Amino acid sequence: MHKHQVADRTILFNAVPWHPEGKDGPLSNRAPNADEKKAGQKCLSLFFELFQDIPVMALGNIADESLNRLSIKHTKIRHPANGGAPLFRAGAEIFIQKCRRQQ
Repeated sequence: MHKHQVADRTILFNAVPWHPEGKDGPLSNRAPNADEKKAGQKCLSLFFELFQDIPVMALGNIADESLNRLSIKHTKIRHPANGGAPLFRAGAEIFIQKCRRQQ
């Protein structure tokens, strides 16, 4: 976001706004379960009550699924984890350019 000079106009918010701790302790990770996704859905809904009509980029499948459930228009791009950083950067750049053209 800094590279494209949009960091000061960017809001980051997770579809599941807490860290689902994995079996190896607080520094490990796991996919959120159905109850965690459902609780996150409530937080996400409140978030979009505050920020309406904004461009939305979904990072990965969980964010995409959550936004689809709320019928929030968005662009899905590759999550940067597990080797996805190059595709994430490319997708984010395309998204930012698209947003600039629509201003």
